[in-house]
Amino acid sequence: MRRGERDDADGWGSAEGGDARTARALQSLAADGWVGARAIARDGGEVDLLAVGPAGVFLLASRELDGPVELHGGVPWLERRHEPPACTSLPALRPGARDAASRLARELAAGAAGPSLGGVRAVVVLWAQMRERLLEDEHGVLIDGRDVSEWLRAQPALLDAAALRAVVAAVELLAARRGPGAVRGARG
Repeated sequence: MRRGERDDADGWGSAEGGDARTARALQSLAADGWVGARAIARDGGEVDLLAVGPAGVFLLASRELDGPVELHGGVPWLERRHEPPACTSLPALRPGARDAASRLARELAAGAAGPSLGGVRAVVVLWAQMRERLLEDEHGVLIDGRDVSEWLRAQPALLDAAALRAVVAAVELLAARRGPGAVRGARG
């Protein structure tokens, strides 16, 4: 999906609205040593946010969904509010974010970050009514958007100041390699 497009033809929700809400939610992290959120394009043109801070590097795949979300077996199900009401499974959200985070980690490790990177964690941020506001397991993290900044703030610090600078340099190098618009955002 490209920026500005809907997740589906029925307009259940959008990535663009989710990215904007997540970026606003992360602004408070700058005071805690986070560099800030950067928009980063995946190979398919989809845009996610990249947050870099003392707790490491996080790829945030955000979605703003129209309707309540329930988790069944680790998979989000969206209750559609259209007539007739229906539930739709969204099984590709976490695997897609996890795969993108793995590719990004390899690219960053090949750059200036080297071994100090420690990996990129995939986080799916849903701006929706969620009964279970956090799911964290071996498949990644799925979190209610209202909780994302506090969750990131609560993660244990993994990077010292030198390692954090190296990771930021690797992000900048990646931006230069991918070209204009590949990684966007102001440093915090």
